[in-house]
Amino acid sequence: MARAQQGASRLANIQRNWGPKMNTPGASITLKETSRRSTGKQTVVFYRIIASGMPKDKLYSLVLTSFDLQPKPIMEGITLDGSGQAVCSGHLGGCAEPGEENDPVDLGLVAARAEPKRFTLVSEDGQVKAFTYVIPFPVTGVDRGCSIEAILLLQHAEAVLIQGSGFAANAAVRMKAMSETEQQENDLKADSSGGIFTVLLPYVKGKTDGKGKVTFASQTCSPSLTYQWGLHSYKEQ
Repeated sequence: MARAQQGASRLANIQRNWGPKMNTPGASITLKETSRRSTGKQTVVFYRIIASGMPKDKLYSLVLTSFDLQPKPIMEGITLDGSGQAVCSGHLGGCAEPGEENDPVDLGLVAARAEPKRFTLVSEDGQVKAFTYVIPFPVTGVDRGCSIEAILLLQHAEAVLIQGSGFAANAAVRMKAMSETEQQENDLKADSSGGIFTVLLPYVKGKTDGKGKVTFASQTCSPSLTYQWGLHSYKEQ
């Protein structure tokens, strides 16, 4: 159990730090949702990539880092237009097809509930990098200005990050977590900005699938959420 907890804590640290802390100084990217489209079996969520503080005279690659933590380039030859939007231009050897020069990059994603999609936009020479993530189908709970969110750290929810925001600064928070018939309670403390997090290992001995429920209770609010775990829990929406 101790080894599993250590591994889960490492995954949680990667997820929690994925973003501005890892960027080249001055660089940043955001993903802006533009539409959702049903294929009949899945919902594809489309995003535009907006960069700031990144040179516009470079080619970039978009890299996806999934649950296995193996970076996988998914598009190369990206350039940035005058507004910082990622496009496939016809210059610099960009990714444009004939007749589609300067078209914005439309990133289409399918995902399970609570699944983070982690991206890096990196220049061809490796000198400029920016990191961000999106969760197309979030699992959240809200109560009186406080919120908590479940984020999958492993595909079948073997480890789940629960992070909250909006709590009073340094507030005492009582966490109650149920997984099927098993319950655990812990005393947590929000940080100076009202943020808080914990990592759960929800699997129950003798079961392959189940449901978890988490509540973060403070003096001012008590948000809760439920999520699925197990071998059959990962389902693209």
